[in-house]
Amino acid sequence: MQGLKPHRLESDGVDELGSAETFLFEDFRLDLRGGVLYRSAHNEASVPVAIGLRAIRLLGLLVARQGEVVSKDTIIRTAGRDEWSKRPI
Repeated sequence: MQGLKPHRLESDGVDELGSAETFLFEDFRLDLRGGVLYRSAHNEASVPVAIGLRAIRLLGLLVARQGEVVSKDTIIRTAGRDEWSKRPI
């Protein structure tokens, strides 16, 4: 994704929001601790985006490891093997 520049909010290991697991990118804020993706509208409050916990985990993995190749095993481990085993290939 061109222009994706995740910024991990941290201050001595914890950011202003109380979590070291918060990422900012584009118009989004990903809160891994809270399990919520927020979209920021210009001049308006952030609103939660309706996506599932597995998607939050996968997005967190990809944002944290931007520019790196992420193995299939790592993706499956992050998403939860039980969930993937129920899906047809």
